[in-house]
Amino acid sequence: MARVPLGKIAREWTRVGLTGFGGPPAHVALLRQLVVEREGWMDAREFEDANAASSLLPGPASTQLAIFCAYRLRGASGALIGGAGFILPAVVMVLALSTLFLAHAPPLWVRGAGAGAGAAVPAVAVHAGRALLGPSYARAHEDRRRRARWLGYLVAGAAAAALIGPYLVLVLLGCGVVELLLRRPPRRLLSLGPLPLVAAAARGGLGALAWTAFKVGALSFGGGFVIVPLMQGDAVHVYHWMSNETFLNASQGININESGNNVIQGNKIYDNGESGIGIAQTGQDNALRQNDVRGNKQDGVRIVSEATTTELRDNVIGQNDRYGIYVDTDGPFTLAGNTIFANRTGVLLKGPSTPSQSGNSIF
Repeated sequence: MARVPLGKIAREWTRVGLTGFGGPPAHVALLRQLVVEREGWMDAREFEDANAASSLLPGPASTQLAIFCAYRLRGASGALIGGAGFILPAVVMVLALSTLFLAHAPPLWVRGAGAGAGAAVPAVAVHAGRALLGPSYARAHEDRRRRARWLGYLVAGAAAAALIGPYLVLVLLGCGVVELLLRRPPRRLLSLGPLPLVAAAARGGLGALAWTAFKVGALSFGGGFVIVPLMQGDAVHVYHWMSNETFLNASQGININESGNNVIQGNKIYDNGESGIGIAQTGQDNALRQNDVRGNKQDGVRIVSEATTTELRDNVIGQNDRYGIYVDTDGPFTLAGNTIFANRTGVLLKGPSTPSQSGNSIF
């Protein structure tokens, strides 16, 4: 293979970094198109093996794949230049968008562009998967037994993805172990792998914590969409280490939990994965004043559990996906002078306490 100039690596990897909207599926498709189909720098089998190995490593798989491909062409210097070209465009764009979002209310065209890009991700993922499926089957097609195993792995993976969600990793690891044993039968069993952790998890305590950590580490190739539900399932529902509200705190813009006498004033709180402001557990005597709370995925302000004596005054709360204000608490609270607009539901009040309300605009 001819020596690839570093300038070309910089140019091509930067192009992939600039145009790879849609996350890892888009990156994998663009990298394969570049190094396999267009330039012929790697053959299809080598690229598939690199993609599989990167997907099982902790961290961002497509970034690792991009760095490996550049390293394959020009060693360490290629990896540094290609990795920088691949990563830096996203860093610059995130910083620019952060400035735009935090300076004032996000423009509608920005929110629309983000929604459109998100809607395209499934199609990009299907396209990337289809591009990898053909060459993989072609390799297995040469032998009848390998072809039967390939089809079995495909059915097992599809069924696991549909039925057991984040535990799909156990099926993938099992398929890998079966194939490894069939190709290279060991003379003796050297290790039981994660089986001791599985046994320890049944007893709870540190064993359960170790088992959860093992699963999360093994599933890191799936990103937050896979890791967060798995962690939530164990931490909240299986081992009861924390409440669901406590687990979700990390996705709220501002969270007050078992704290009192706080004044949250004059903040811009936009586009958080859960609620903009959350007050829970035994938070008492807290005041929210003159905040701008918009575009959050659940509620603008969420007050639950034993939180008492909360004051919401002169806030602007709008364009949140669920409730502008959600209250489910026994304690007294005050709603005064707030502007609440364009939420799915303006205000939901639950619990026996009657709020003190005056001067709110809800539309």
